[in-house]
Amino acid sequence: MIHLTDKHIAVEIPEDACNVQISDNGCFSYKTVINEYRSSYCITSGFNNHSLVGVTPLTEEQWDTIVYKFEGYGYMNYLVKPQFGGYSIKNSMESGISLLKSKGLNPNKKYAIIKIEKE
Repeated sequence: MIHLTDKHIAVEIPEDACNVQISDNGCFSYKTVINEYRSSYCITSGFNNHSLVGVTPLTEEQWDTIVYKFEGYGYMNYLVKPQFGGYSIKNSMESGISLLKSKGLNPNKKYAIIKIEKE
């Protein structure tokens, strides 16, 4: 589990994972196509609201809910410090990929992106 932002985490899942779900108790599960094994993973305590944003690759609309946009300048390039022109990306999908890379994640792998909030 990697914290992408203060309200989003990424959890790597197998390439053949499907039926990704989050239960009311904050655990998410998925089924793999090959052996139909269901895996479950509980999100750390202290977070009361959990919702699945999606599974990568995310859509432009899904990334819009995660990455930062500065009006008139574009989306945040998470690989560049903001004081050095960090708002140069023009769409949220590229910004999201830069966010994954900035956290040491391979954007070609499959991740469940989960929104977390404390109450």
